[in-house]
Amino acid sequence: GISTRGLVESGIGTRGLVESGIRTRGLVVSGISTRGLVESGIRTRGLVVSGIRTRGLVVSGISTRGLVESGIGTRGL
Repeated sequence: GISTRGLVESGIGTRGLVESGIRTRGLVVSGISTRGLVESGIRTRGLVVSGIRTRGLVVSGISTRGLVESGIGTRGL
């Protein structure tokens, strides 16, 4: 794939940020971020849509600043 300053398109990022996906300044679309932020979903500035955020905030739902809609939040939300 193509890597430029940790930005990856369809490949592996040399900083271990994204594997098989697209990352642009913290935005991950359909890929895996090895920092545990996003797995198979979209993340942009703490917003997760239809994916898993492994910090325990959202599983299959939407999270923005700890608020959860249509998902499971492990912080009592």
